[in-house]
Amino acid sequence: MEGDENRQKLRDNRSFNLYLSRVAFTSLAFSLYSIFIPIFAYTYSGNLIFTGLVLFAQYGVYSLSFLAGPIVDRVRNKRIIFVMSYSTIAALWAFMAEMVHLKSLSPEILIGVVIAIAFADNFAWTTGHIILPMLVNKSDFFKANGYVRLISGSHEVGGLALAGVILIYPGDVYSILLYSAAMWCAAFISLHIPLYTGNRESEGNEGLAEGWKYLARNYKPMILTAIYLSLISFFGLAPALLILNGTSGSFWYIVLYAAFMVGGIIAGPLLGILNMRKRVGLGIVTSAMSYAFLIMASSYLFAVPIFEIPVWMVAGISLDTCITLFNVYLQGTVKREFLGRSASSLYTFRKYQYQLGA
Repeated sequence: MEGDENRQKLRDNRSFNLYLSRVAFTSLAFSLYSIFIPIFAYTYSGNLIFTGLVLFAQYGVYSLSFLAGPIVDRVRNKRIIFVMSYSTIAALWAFMAEMVHLKSLSPEILIGVVIAIAFADNFAWTTGHIILPMLVNKSDFFKANGYVRLISGSHEVGGLALAGVILIYPGDVYSILLYSAAMWCAAFISLHIPLYTGNRESEGNEGLAEGWKYLARNYKPMILTAIYLSLISFFGLAPALLILNGTSGSFWYIVLYAAFMVGGIIAGPLLGILNMRKRVGLGIVTSAMSYAFLIMASSYLFAVPIFEIPVWMVAGISLDTCITLFNVYLQGTVKREFLGRSASSLYTFRKYQYQLGA
């Protein structure tokens, strides 16, 4: 597709619909993965310290996502990255399923597979966050991102529920194979998404340092916003821990977490309807402040858990709105040849808080 005038409407845009299908499978796989990894780490090691080490290693590698940016920017056919990354992840999980079946899965093999998957995922994640401008008109960024968040959020929630059922019956091997199958599907779909740029988007020594210079020269507010998002994401972990360890018990923790996830799903189509093209900055600030206030209120002001359900739902809407607006701003203002480095470098700020939490 070349030029805005040649791009189809979202409802008729085959490439965008294929992209949404890819999002559905990867979101389902991600939610399965987020449940399986800590459970497998503890099951096959019997050690909580090792479980924390696995999560630390996983998010530590995710924190290096900025290294993938220069490579992604240089690759002409972006779908190659999707296909190679998803195929690698699927093959690694198929290998792990075989190890589980043979009762040969050791803690060393597990942590090695987790690290390898995280490296492959860094490239897929970076690519996934820069290709939307290649598929849709800039005026449709809000609607497109809204659809993406709706599809990803709903499949993540479904994946979390599915993970619990699969782990009980029929067991570990099939849960791993389901994850692997979802990634193979994502790889196959990616083959059919036209993501060829036609020319190399960065040459010579325009690598990571050049990307940071570009951001520093042109987008200091964006860098400050990324740091701010990192801080509120880190402190957002505290209320969940308070609820889990408090008098309300694990049942209400699950209910409130579900409310938070549903809020995130609602935020996508809501932003698509509002289409805040001229109020992105105001939206980022107000949604971030709203999120901060709500998690504080949830922790200190509400004694009855049932009253916290709408609070956590609105908190989910607020945080997802803040992140989506940030992504739209990134896609709409940064030059395409710098998008990979910009997205991966800025996201690094938000990755370190998970590493510390692990």
